[in-house]
Amino acid sequence: MAASPPGRWDLRLLDWRMTPAFRSSDISPATPIMLDWRIGGRCPDWADMAERRHAIVVGVEEAQARADLIRSGFADALPSQVALVELAARMVKLEGLRKMVPRHRTVGPLRLDLFYRDG
Repeated sequence: MAASPPGRWDLRLLDWRMTPAFRSSDISPATPIMLDWRIGGRCPDWADMAERRHAIVVGVEEAQARADLIRSGFADALPSQVALVELAARMVKLEGLRKMVPRHRTVGPLRLDLFYRDG
């Protein structure tokens, strides 16, 4: 996200803390992410982003592109004209998902399914 997002996306107006990052390696794991999709604001290595399920992509005007981004693993994709209160509600949902117990846990070569209780 650029250092200063447009006012309609600036969650700091709703008492959020925002940390600018322009590379996916600058992002803390499991942190809710707002990714600016507009030309000039887009993270150049977004395709390498490991934590897509924690990211909402904003500024995606074409419906097909939004659908493709969601299919590729992003939590959500929204057009530029999304209202701040809606964006905040979607980010709160992401924050809640981050706090949930994960379904899978990997320990060495063993992958545990916490839902089915098997490995």
